Amino acid sequence: MNSQTRILRAFTQLLRDREYRQITIADLIDTAQVSRSTFYRHFSAKLGILTFLHQRRFATLLCELNSPEDWQRPEPPASLVAMFARFEGQRAMHRSFSDTLGADGEPALKQIEQALIRHLSERLELAFPGQAWAVPPRAIALSLAGLYQTHLSHWRQGQACGSAEAMAALVHRHSRALVWDALQPA
Repeated sequence: MNSQTRILRAFTQLLRDREYRQITIADLIDTAQVSRSTFYRHFSAKLGILTFLHQRRFATLLCELNSPEDWQRPEPPASLVAMFARFEGQRAMHRSFSDTLGADGEPALKQIEQALIRHLSERLELAFPGQAWAVPPRAIALSLAGLYQTHLSHWRQGQACGSAEAMAALVHRHSRALVWDALQPA
């Protein structure tokens, strides 16, 4: 196993027992059994690990959206259902993501949001090559990212009701509407 993988595994292992803000670089180095210089060769800070893991998750989340038909299907992608299911038992009493990150909260939210927007934009351009858009794909991606984040956040905090499947279906339905409208001539 390479050193980057060891650092990523150490991070996820430590997150099972502690909150993000309680994990130090020293903890990561010790758990991953790597040197400080090896850690910094892969990541500039602990926040870099969190962002990297989210980028991987977004790639998995959006992997089923490869064609216009995928975006227009009435049922949500299985990966979107799985994302909501992952948080199903943690609703209502869940603190905000920003609270659990401490000082890294605001920069983390910005970096994660930008990664999600980038992934969504790439998926739209891949699924609709050469498409003339009434709304640019990056602007659609911005709206879709807000949609994903808002619904997940409200659902996790108990402000929205329904099963993981129902929430994924709602988000997908809204996504379809945004994409479909953006494809229409201006």
